[in-house]
Amino acid sequence: MEKAIDAIVQRLLGLLSRRCVTALGLWWTRYRRRSVLNKRSHFLDRKLLESCFRELKTRLSQEEDELCRVALLGWMDFVARAHGGELYRQFRELLPGVLGLRRPNGSILINCREKLICNEPLLCLKAYLFCKKRWMEEKLRSLAAGTPYAEVARVLLGEGDIPEECGGRSENCAIKC
Repeated sequence: MEKAIDAIVQRLLGLLSRRCVTALGLWWTRYRRRSVLNKRSHFLDRKLLESCFRELKTRLSQEEDELCRVALLGWMDFVARAHGGELYRQFRELLPGVLGLRRPNGSILINCREKLICNEPLLCLKAYLFCKKRWMEEKLRSLAAGTPYAEVARVLLGEGDIPEECGGRSENCAIKC
């Protein structure tokens, strides 16, 4: 009985480490993806989040596959929201250009209120990252299971990880407790 209690105590002490608290913060951000965690930012190790964001940004610049780029941007969105502040502002500025939604004159290519956007799955995924509308979320949930689009949609909705064919989650973002 004492060994079981010692094991539980050791596990709880392990969970108090910075990396585990950051993992909890990332999980919470993914679970409650609409909030920026203003009051819970003390749960997150900002340097770890910044290194994760930088690594994802590097991988994004090297990635050729469009679906993998969208999946990486989904993780960058979670990390930027968890970090907040300047990192989130940088991500929002970066997003239209990386998604290919910015015209040469600087205007945005899509209208977030236009429901015909989601007739094409890839464009719907990109629009959801940019707009975050509730009706887009419903369209993404209705994508046929087993398709690459559905797998990336799960990443954007906070229900999955970066697919293995896209390299999986990066080393700095794979926080283990």
